[in-house]
Amino acid sequence: MSWTAHMLTLQLVGDIHCGDMPLGFVARTHAFVPGHIPFFALVPAAVKLLGMPDVHASYKAVEHLFDACLRCTPLYVLNDDGNALFPWKDEDREVLESRYLGSRYGVALNDATRSAKDSCLYETEVILGQPRNSQQPTCLQGALFHRPGEAASLAMTEDGSLLWQGKRATLADMLGHMRLGGDRTRALGRPATAKLAPCPPRLWAIYALDCQGQWPALEVAPGKDGPLPLDMDAAPHVQGRPLVLTGRRHTARGAGMGMDAASMAYAPGWKPDKALRVWLSSARCATCAA
Repeated sequence: MSWTAHMLTLQLVGDIHCGDMPLGFVARTHAFVPGHIPFFALVPAAVKLLGMPDVHASYKAVEHLFDACLRCTPLYVLNDDGNALFPWKDEDREVLESRYLGSRYGVALNDATRSAKDSCLYETEVILGQPRNSQQPTCLQGALFHRPGEAASLAMTEDGSLLWQGKRATLADMLGHMRLGGDRTRALGRPATAKLAPCPPRLWAIYALDCQGQWPALEVAPGKDGPLPLDMDAAPHVQGRPLVLTGRRHTARGAGMGMDAASMAYAPGWKPDKALRVWLSSARCATCAA
């Protein structure tokens, strides 16, 4: 069954934090948004818009449908010229760090007295909602794929809308309600303004797309850099650095969104020894043939 592919552009309305590996009192951020973060962030947005009961079973049902019918690539920061900034490229990383990354500071509190603890200043790195020396908001861009399907009482239509008991949540509305940031207590996850456009045959003008198979796929030529996290267990022909993937997800362990279990992949920027075809068979990372 074929997939519908959109180019998704998010215009930020505030800073966001998508956690990378912590370093002491510094909570580092990815300089992009990993694709599984919007995937999981769309789940509570869908549950709310459809008016489903606020119980784990509702979130689990939506996620089960998304597992079969929805995929997203990482979302990369767009530079002023409209080109994506890839953090594995030295020149792009310099632009990201000088214009698009910043920090927010706070102190740890004593739970008993609610006063600040001594020597407990912490730093949270963020993607800035507005670049330095600019009056325009930061924009992120990637590809979003969907196809029709059904699971239990839920259904996804051709246009990406969700149906449940006579109620409809459009894809645009779900995107407008999702929260990407991992630190909600400090307003680092406000919804962004989403725009959808037809996806070109080559993603970011580099990677050929195939939307006709079981899963969306793209081609990475020898010497090019893979733009998706890649499953380390099925990638014998690549060189790359490991990446820990985690994020906020509604789980049965407690109320609301919590930190999900971590998994390992090659970070975007890995290089193949030969032409490689990779599939978005998982929400977390791509796979390829051994």
